[in-house]
Amino acid sequence: DAVAPGRLGVSDAFGAWRASAPARRAAELVQSWAGMHYAPTQDRGADGSSQPALARYDTGDTAVAARAAVLGLLRDLPDEVGVTTADAVEATVAWQLPVVLGAADGDLVRRTLTEAERLGLVALGRLTAIGDRLFTGGTVDALADALAGMVPDVQTRAVVGSDLTVVVMGTPAAEVVDLLDAVAEREARGQASTWRLTPASVRGALDAGYAQDDVLAALRRVGGGALPQSLEYLVRDVGRRHGHVQVRPSAAVVVGEDPALVAEIAAHRSLRRLGLHAVAP
Repeated sequence: DAVAPGRLGVSDAFGAWRASAPARRAAELVQSWAGMHYAPTQDRGADGSSQPALARYDTGDTAVAARAAVLGLLRDLPDEVGVTTADAVEATVAWQLPVVLGAADGDLVRRTLTEAERLGLVALGRLTAIGDRLFTGGTVDALADALAGMVPDVQTRAVVGSDLTVVVMGTPAAEVVDLLDAVAEREARGQASTWRLTPASVRGALDAGYAQDDVLAALRRVGGGALPQSLEYLVRDVGRRHGHVQVRPSAAVVVGEDPALVAEIAAHRSLRRLGLHAVAP
């Protein structure tokens, strides 16, 4: 979603989308792409100047028509026949839709073909099963079913090492990523993702509101059992020293000689909106 002129952000639905299964996320991306009124990979303006990522060059129905034409062309190919060049696709689509594509950017068909290949809708010059399902009006559920066997499941377990590393093989679940990004420093990502716990990373988690015991309990759940002694020592040592010195912003300080009166003022219901804290007797 556009959050400001020239800036993009995520919508309120992003959290739910991120927490869903990878096959479902991929299905929703594919279906969204099919209805876009612009080419998301276009990075040049009409004058050839460099443009921001995902800049919206609204083409009306032209981009949608180009996608339908490209997918339809590849779907109608005879068995065991594939298109070998983008030129052939561009020429055929331009012949089929001369009015629709006549005023469009000449690279629109090529971008459409490239994007379809990146999304797994086209491979080796032919429509894939996912592309066929999309072309025939498949729902998100139908696309997700077709993708389920191709997209790996997320991993909710990790290997916790005595060297203070946490390794997740495959794609980690969203909740695992959130936990490890909060308590550790990411070192690698790919087929295996690696995080390393450090005194600074654990202190950062405690600063953000995590409790020492909650950190250890969450790591035990992810690791599927007892934690290495070195990791337990690290978290407990940082937790023991955490919070000994605190700095708080203050707009005013109320001083009184009666400790009971000071405590009463800090706890009084009518003053709760002020956010008072008793910092000393």
